Amino acid sequence: MAFVQPKFSVVVPLYRTARYLPDLLESFDRQQVGSYTVEFIFVDDGSDDDSAAIAATWLNAAEFDGCVIQQQNAGVSAARNRGLDAATGDWVTFPDSDDFVSDGYFCSAAKALEQLDDGVVLLSGNVQRFTESTGKKSDEHPLRFKFREGTGAVDLARRPTFIQTQSASAFFRMDVIREHGVRFVEGLRVAEDAVFASTYLLAAPTTRIAPLTESVYYYRRREAGTRPRTPIARTRISTLADSKGAISHCSRGSRRPNCRRSGCRTSSSTTSGGSSRVS
Repeated sequence: MAFVQPKFSVVVPLYRTARYLPDLLESFDRQQVGSYTVEFIFVDDGSDDDSAAIAATWLNAAEFDGCVIQQQNAGVSAARNRGLDAATGDWVTFPDSDDFVSDGYFCSAAKALEQLDDGVVLLSGNVQRFTESTGKKSDEHPLRFKFREGTGAVDLARRPTFIQTQSASAFFRMDVIREHGVRFVEGLRVAEDAVFASTYLLAAPTTRIAPLTESVYYYRRREAGTRPRTPIARTRISTLADSKGAISHCSRGSRRPNCRRSGCRTSSSTTSGGSSRVS
């Protein structure tokens, strides 16, 4: 089958990350040109800082399609679901607004899709740590072994240790999400990424994923005194054993917001409030 240039939808929840968001946007500006197109969907989850304004200003100046959606605070899962409703791409990913990505993040993903078979349903970015206090980047993720063999398809049925526990560093096929109504479980405060990824893989037509060695996702370790985030893979893996009940409650379907594509447009709406926060 002839290669079709993919379109990536990048959904970024925003909540009190104005201090960090410019690093992510600068990494988007540095992206290498390749056989792909991209749209950026920012979802302001009732943030009381300048995050949404920063995203809107960047979109106005950038040459990318995208939008900023505003909602009352309802938590990271609700924000990601709103972004899913607005997404028009073939693949979707959910980077956190206080992290950033390598210059070839999207280009390497597109190259992998060109080389791999159509049975691949998930692309896994290479997560590395960025320590804010020192500015040091380090390859210390517990699942770093996934990337030692380079980029290539892996069947989770044969190699289950290649499990995907994050949505921020992964690309998911939108056709699978739409067909099966895969959603983030709203109100879930722990391991919402792992539940979404496992729900998605249970619904997908295959269990073939592709680790992307050259698509590096930098996970920020914040300075002391700033609010810590949920610990990475070890905590998420241990939570998977308890995720079956949450998966069964995965919500399905939602109304698509009015999100226009020429430059930056802001769509305001109201959703039910919640106590959870983007972290």
